Amino acid sequence: MNSNTWTIESLPLATTQVPGPEVFWMQDWDRWYDLTIQVFLLTSPAGVVLINTGPGLLASMIDQVWSADLGPRGRLIVIGDLKDQLNARGIATSDIDEVIVTPLQPYTLGGLTGLQPPRVVVSGRGWRHHLDGPHTMHDAPEWDVPRAAAGLLLEDNARRLVLADDECVLRPGLSASWIGTHHRSSLLIEVTTLVGRVAITDAVFLQENLRRRRPIGICENLDEAERAFDLLADFDLVLPIYDPAVAGIQVPGPDLTGAFAQELSIRQDLKGER
Repeated sequence: MNSNTWTIESLPLATTQVPGPEVFWMQDWDRWYDLTIQVFLLTSPAGVVLINTGPGLLASMIDQVWSADLGPRGRLIVIGDLKDQLNARGIATSDIDEVIVTPLQPYTLGGLTGLQPPRVVVSGRGWRHHLDGPHTMHDAPEWDVPRAAAGLLLEDNARRLVLADDECVLRPGLSASWIGTHHRSSLLIEVTTLVGRVAITDAVFLQENLRRRRPIGICENLDEAERAFDLLADFDLVLPIYDPAVAGIQVPGPDLTGAFAQELSIRQDLKGER
């Protein structure tokens, strides 16, 4: 493997359920969907990178808020520990070179405690919006970046904070760019792998968002959602960060069979037709 090529593994840490209209814009009012909170572990000779850190010590707070809003089906169910999963793969927290966070939310930031990575990458546009606004009804600054996480970013990691604007090349074969749609802090992470260009993002929640070309229900801007669909159409594989079908996947790896092999084939055929 050269320094431009990465492997990807999903580490599922928690699950929840949400009403259909949160996942699909103005649709599926009578359905609930399973979502998975997961961390993506990226490895290559260029480094060890995490995308998100899971709920960590903030899990109890998240569970209380979500279950109060949505009832028992909206509870956050913790199913894994980030450090345990890293240790099982022979990776110490000191081995982490970089953490990319998308979006800025307690369930992506809570696991930062104890990691102390040399760099934490967030959306520059999203970070400035968090600090300066203007805030909308979808913004809750003290929830989006709780005080414990804010301390890690503003105090302990102030010199390590990297603001990604437009297309930011982070390492060979790894870049991040703003995609919006879900939050002002939502990123599109592009990863070069042996199966091609892979996108990891929260701009879509499920593969089905792409297949139906239906925006997520918690969408801040429909024009951005349409732009996201166009951007994601150029990738060989898209890994939505909440999709249970992605949980535990390895790229490349034995999981790229069945539905995901079909997804790769369809996307490559579509790209060839353009």
